This record gives sequence, structure tokens and C-alpha cells, in this order.
Amino acid sequence: LSERPRNLLGLTSLTEIHYKGLSSLDRAVELLEEARKAFQQRAAEYDDELVSDTSSFLHVILEVGATLVTAQRYDEGIRLFRLANEISADPSISNPVIFVRSLELEANTYFVMGDNISAKNILLRFFSTDGKPVPNATKTLSYHGIRLLGDVYKKEADSGQVEVYEKAIFVYRAAVESASDGGDADLHYVLGSSLLNNASYEEASKVLGHAFALNPENSHICNNLGVALYKLGRLEEAQNLIERSVKLNDGCHARFNLGAFLEENGQPRSAARHFRHAIKLCRRAKNAGDASAIDEADIQLRLAKAIQQNPHGKLGAAIALYKSALRHIRYKSDSLATSNALADYASLLSHVGRHDEAIENMYEALELRANENNETRLQSRVDYGNILLHAGKLEEAQLQYEIVLKGAPNHATAFNNMGVVAYRKENFDEAIQWFSKVLSVDADHVEAKQALEQITPDGPRWKTPALPLAGMSHGGKSTLSFSHDDEEL
Repeated sequence: LSERPRNLLGLTSLTEIHYKGLSSLDRAVELLEEARKAFQQRAAEYDDELVSDTSSFLHVILEVGATLVTAQRYDEGIRLFRLANEISADPSISNPVIFVRSLELEANTYFVMGDNISAKNILLRFFSTDGKPVPNATKTLSYHGIRLLGDVYKKEADSGQVEVYEKAIFVYRAAVESASDGGDADLHYVLGSSLLNNASYEEASKVLGHAFALNPENSHICNNLGVALYKLGRLEEAQNLIERSVKLNDGCHARFNLGAFLEENGQPRSAARHFRHAIKLCRRAKNAGDASAIDEADIQLRLAKAIQQNPHGKLGAAIALYKSALRHIRYKSDSLATSNALADYASLLSHVGRHDEAIENMYEALELRANENNETRLQSRVDYGNILLHAGKLEEAQLQYEIVLKGAPNHATAFNNMGVVAYRKENFDEAIQWFSKVLSVDADHVEAKQALEQITPDGPRWKTPALPLAGMSHGGKSTLSFSHDDEEL
């Protein structure tokens, strides 16, 4: 270079030495600028070796750009990718591989920066998800570009746009087809996880099973395969895989899932132990910057339920957990999840005789559900009525059940609980009529059958029987039982 300062190959090679061997990224960027000027001079004078010399130059541009992105120098990296794209599109060079790869790397940079829209707009120039023609029909994405587009869609779906899982699945399948080896374990893992989140449990179990065969030591694969098998009712296999996940990587999600599995299979005491450990692990992960760690409040709610299910559980501890969790989730955008937690908390308070607090919390849950679907609103009225009835406020409870019956004239639960109100008022004829109405719309209703066996028009058959209420629930969709330990986690 001292003899030929603008020698393109010399500048390209020296750039490699600086960013690979000497770890001098800034000097490498400076040399690339000199190399760019050398290319422009060579291009103006065109010679037979320009294409081959430029190929090496373009590869180094992409490598330095990728290194800049890794160093979080995103704008500089994008500038180099665009330079490579511009040179590769020059008619005298015409390198379609670099042309596409430079755009894929630019899209990946936007993805890393959290700009999904810009990333997607670039990639969809070369790939169609709806069968429509693409702008660059003569060029196609590489395996890496297709995989990246799948990741973009999956990230959107994971953030709440669940309908986008279909597109993520479609693109990941295309990536599997484009991979020369059929795809690695990680690709099958994200495809299987997308299927799992899309409730395609049978197919998810097959894809995740293939990922497990490729890499049985990956705790995330073990976890999600366990969840898929659990959804299919293959409980023993599911438990073995979830326990294996914990052994391989005792992390936030794996420990939470083991607790969830045990809770849902009638082992609340063991579940509580694992939820307590999950709280510590997830808190540690969150403090270390892992934004995807499970919220402590969500684990506290599950721990509180596990304590309630344990006949020897300390209900005071469960109440404290609800209080702590509700302080954090009360003002979240997911009003239904918050109302469900409030309803569960109110039920517990009612159970231990703290009726005024129970009524207050259940009413707040009722208000939060005001904009939900009709079924959820009706169930919330039933829940509120039940809390009032437990507190001995018979007239107020009856009013709630009457509101339900105006919206749903054949609501079996409201019929049953109106019967309980009548019984408590010692209106035994009326109570029998209500319980009979229950069986006219639901012949298998257990509580109504029990009530009719216990009472007569003159009163109870036996001394002061306790008639069971029906329908004490949170009135909304429950949260997912398990946390899918997806790639972003």
C-alpha cells in the first residue's frame, strides 16, 4: 500500500487484519472508506479483475458491518450494509447474493433494534406470505432471511398479536424446506413453540420431539415439549421432561412450569415449594436484565392458589401474597387478569370471614369486567352475589341473581343460588321451586339435587343442613397454566 495506496485488495486485506487480528474496529472502518474510494476509481477505469476483487471487498464490508451491529453501533452497521447493497447492484458488478444478504443484514439490525416494521418491509420484498407477487421476484431470501422473517412474525405474536402465529408458522416451515439439512434443533424449536402457542398441540409435540431428538440437552426444548405433551394428556412423559428441563437449567420458567404441573395434578404442597423457588429465580433474572422473566406477581398468584389447595396451607400467607401481587397488577392493561385475581382474593377473604374486604374486592372485580363479553359479566354478578350471600346480605345477593336472570332467563347457577337465598329466608316452598327450575334446564346439576334431597315444604329433613352455592369462580378466562420457554425467553 505504500507503493499503491489505492490498491483495493491491499486495503481489503488490511481491513481484515485490523478487525479480526488487532481488534481495531475503528481503524477497520477508516480503511473501508479508503477502499470505497479505491473501488470508485477502479470502477471508473474498469478492468477485467474488478469483479473478483470487489467480491472480497463486499464480503469484508458485510463482516465489518455485522461486527459494528454486535457492538451496538447500529447506524454505522446499516451504512455499511447499504454500501454493499449499492455496489452489488452496480451493473458492472451485479452480485445478487450480496444484494440480498446486505438487505437481510440490514433487516436483522432493525429487528435487533426493536423496529419490526422496518425489518419486515425489507424482507417482504423477496418473500410472500399470502401468495401475492413480490417486488423482487427474480431474487429470493436465503435460509437466514426466511428464518429472520419467521422470528419477526413470532415476536409480534408473542407481544400479543396472537393471530400472527399463523404467519410465523408458515414462514418457519418455509425455512425448514429451504435448509439443506432440514433445519437445526433451534429452528424446529421455534416452529414447535409457535405451534404450541397457536394451540396446535399434536403437531407441536411432533416438531418439538424432532428438536429434542436433535438436541436432548436443551432445557427450553424439554420444557416446551413437556407442555405440549401435558396438553395432550400424556402426563407422565410431560412430568419427566419438565423435571429434566429443571435439571438441565434450573431457570425461572422451568421451575415455574414444574410448580404449575404439580399444582394442576393435585400436589399443592410440592407445587408451592417450586413456586417459591421460581420467585427467587425470576427476580434474579429480572434484575440481570431479562425482560422476559415471569413477573413476580404472576407467580405469587399461583403460589397463593397452591397454598389454598393444601389442607394444611397457611391462609394468612396466601392473603399476604394476593395483597402483594395486586399492588403490582392492579393498573396493568389486562383488566380481565386483574379482575380474576381480585375475585380469587375476595373468595379467600370471604372464606376466612373477612366479609367487608371480600365485598369491596369483588365489587372492584365486577367493575373491571364491565366491558367484557356477556357471559363474563353475568358470571361476575354471580360471584358478587355469592360474596354478599356469604356475608349474610340476602337481599343484596338476591338483587345480583335477579340481574343475571334478566340477561339470561335460564341461568342454572342463578336459579340455584336464588334457591339458597329463599332457603336462608326459610321460604322453603319458594326454595324448592327454584331448585326444581335448575333441574329443568340442567338435569345433572349436583347442588340442586342435593338441595332437593335435604328440604321439604316444612323445612329441612335434617338439622340445619348447609346448602351449597354454585358458580363461585373468577368469571373469566384463566391465565395459561404453563410458561412457554420460547426463544425470546
